[in-house]
Amino acid sequence: MRTMKIACTVLLVGGAVSSGTGAGATAVAVPAHFEPGSVSFVSASQGFALGTSPCASQPCTALLSTANGSKTWAATAPPPAPFASASSTSSASVSQVLFANASDGWVYGPTLWATNNGAESWTRVKLGGPVYLLATSAKEAYAVVGSCSPSAHNCPTPTLKLERATVGSSAWQTVQGVSGYGTTAVLTANGANAWVSFPPKNARAVTIWRSSDSGSTWQRLPNPCYQPSQATDLAGMASPGGNVLFELCAGNPGAGQEGKSLWSSTNGGKNGHVVSQLPLGGLALSIAAPSIGDIDVTAVSGASFVYRSTNGGRTWATHTFADGGAGFYDFAFATPSFGNTVEGSPVDGPNDDRLLETSDGGATWSPVHF
Repeated sequence: MRTMKIACTVLLVGGAVSSGTGAGATAVAVPAHFEPGSVSFVSASQGFALGTSPCASQPCTALLSTANGSKTWAATAPPPAPFASASSTSSASVSQVLFANASDGWVYGPTLWATNNGAESWTRVKLGGPVYLLATSAKEAYAVVGSCSPSAHNCPTPTLKLERATVGSSAWQTVQGVSGYGTTAVLTANGANAWVSFPPKNARAVTIWRSSDSGSTWQRLPNPCYQPSQATDLAGMASPGGNVLFELCAGNPGAGQEGKSLWSSTNGGKNGHVVSQLPLGGLALSIAAPSIGDIDVTAVSGASFVYRSTNGGRTWATHTFADGGAGFYDFAFATPSFGNTVEGSPVDGPNDDRLLETSDGGATWSPVHF
């Protein structure tokens, strides 16, 4: 869906880097053989895709935008950072894109760059470590930041922290008391609500926190997924809005399959109940909840799977992608019916990665042609 209890305020550092293109500028043709790695839509019309394409001068990072729901795309210059790949593990690279609206967005993973003018220019953001995860609501942005890069040989268990900023602001603040260790954090935000989970330093259950006031205060929640005898713990969280929270529990993997169950709460995660068991096929990747009734879970093994429920998780339909286990990245819905995901990723090496799109709530998925 990848963070020191030191209270601090971190500002954007460095000058803005002009892209030369953007809203109102002359459209630039999509580079040949563009390979998507990350996607972010803020509506059924406006979206951005980050990836890479062959070029004569490094870095070969490419950023595209659309204003008509993928009918046409144009290139805009990304920040001057290499795209992360299996052969390029530079600490200065980027791998993901996320926008809160048509103007305010970020490119990150592990470095962080911000724009407040729809990708016309970018500014480097320094949060004291590599950025693993980013989530945003309409008003707040949250970042999971590590003490070191998980790809480094001397970084087996990074310390994680949570940073918070108002969308459009240059000031980030460390959320005190919300921290953990490892590389399997979960982060999601919707409206005034935000949830984050971090693994502890030992082998106990992951710790879950929630804020219901746009990140001002945080409360610890019980972990309904933890079953050490089954090696089961929290694998994902999603909220369609308000106090409704769906949690994906997964564990006991083997032979390309894994036990998966859905837990539902109507009070933000304070308590709830198990809704159902999902099909065993694949290891859990992510969960999305475009509405209170529509829920999608992705998984991967020798193939990639989308498990879809239209009745709040009581029953599931399976959509199997025979892609050799490419997996899904940035699986998300901008509206209850319109969603996108990247199948495969350049980070994992050369593949026929593609952007997929749905306009019927996930019932069908179609490739996007750039």
